[in-house]
Amino acid sequence: MHWILLGTTRFLGADVPTGSLINVLELESPNLLALSITMPFHAAELRRQVKSLRDHIGGRLPIAVGGLAGVGVAPAPAGVL
Repeated sequence: MHWILLGTTRFLGADVPTGSLINVLELESPNLLALSITMPFHAAELRRQVKSLRDHIGGRLPIAVGGLAGVGVAPAPAGVL
C-alpha cells in the first residue's frame, strides 16, 4: 500500500505528553494522527495514550500506529486504520 500525503505534515517530536498532543489536535484539527513506536517496552504507554486520545476526541479522528514495534500493539476496531 502506498500513501500520498496532501497538505501539511507536522512533526511534533518524541515523547509528546498526551495533554500537549490533545491541545495540538484541538488547535489544528488534523485529518489524521500518526504515531510511531520503535521500542516494544513503550507499547503499554502507547495503548494508554491512544485510549486517552480516543476518550477525549471520540471517533472523529483516525489514528494510525506504526514503527518498528508498532505491529501488533493494539488491534484496531473495524474501519479504523
